[in-house]
Amino acid sequence: MAQSTPPTPVPFSTRLETRLRPLCLAATGQPRVGQRLLALTMGMLLVSGRTMLTRMLLALGLAWHDWTAAYRLFQRSRFDLDVLRRGVVADWQALYAGDAPLVVVLDGTQLPRTSRKLPGVGFLRAPRTPAWRPGIHYAQRWEGLSGLTPLSASGDTRTIPLWFEPAPTPKATAWEGYPARKEWEAGLAGLEWLRAELDQDGTATRRLVVVADGAYTGAELWKGVPAETTLLARCAKNRALFALPPAPTPGRGRPRTYGDRAPSPQEQRADPEGWQDVTCQVRGTPRHLHVKVTGPWIVRTAAKHPLFLIIVAGISRKRGRNVFSAIRLITWSRHGKPTRASGTCRMRCRSW
Repeated sequence: MAQSTPPTPVPFSTRLETRLRPLCLAATGQPRVGQRLLALTMGMLLVSGRTMLTRMLLALGLAWHDWTAAYRLFQRSRFDLDVLRRGVVADWQALYAGDAPLVVVLDGTQLPRTSRKLPGVGFLRAPRTPAWRPGIHYAQRWEGLSGLTPLSASGDTRTIPLWFEPAPTPKATAWEGYPARKEWEAGLAGLEWLRAELDQDGTATRRLVVVADGAYTGAELWKGVPAETTLLARCAKNRALFALPPAPTPGRGRPRTYGDRAPSPQEQRADPEGWQDVTCQVRGTPRHLHVKVTGPWIVRTAAKHPLFLIIVAGISRKRGRNVFSAIRLITWSRHGKPTRASGTCRMRCRSW
């Protein structure tokens, strides 16, 4: 009896090209433009380091050909970006089975620049400066919305970029088509766009879970969160929380909008009651968390949007000595003036 041979696995590049080809052709008006967009997309995956158009052409073996058509593809907007975004959202949504909630990550990022004349460039806080002496630099601010893939058995997940747009600051160089707005305003625009795309696909009742940092906890953002959307954002430890207002009583006067002042998150963290242990899998390693959920609470100017507070206990670690500070303190000359330490002294300080 002849033995059946196992099927040959399809290479990843072939599967990717099969999915991207109809999407690129649908986003462009001409087949040759769609082929060029597909080739540059595949070349972007082959580039390591900085993703520049010239490096894409070099990876594709086209560095010695004319670059005009490749640059014209982006300069004259010869493809429909909304069609590409819609196709990515459809493929990402298909990864989740049934009516499982869709999880996305909302965050802002910076692109450092050297010229103030570029659109959207302004002064932003440099992320690589120390916390005790922050600095500034020229940069463009962008807002991004990325979808998370479903968790694997070992707790791994990946992100898929869904939506990225510039979010210039009020004092940045004007950028046509992108007005100046705050970071949370740009993030809210991304959530509204994604919610509209899901509603258009016939999944208006599907829950959307958004994970964000402390920049997205303002009351104005809470009031603008779309329907069927849950926002998980980091909160300040001294955030003012209030209980729900009591039931209105008959009589004259305006009904209360806020209840009594609630303990701050820091005070609730010190309370030993209500804690529970939760175990989750992160990259194949079980993580044991000590959490507490309280609420519902309301915040100022957003009384119609109740919130819940999730508190996660921290982990205390022993701190090591600051060797650099010890070296700076003992590096003195005989005359009481600072001098440069010798190699022998520096080696002794490291060995203490």
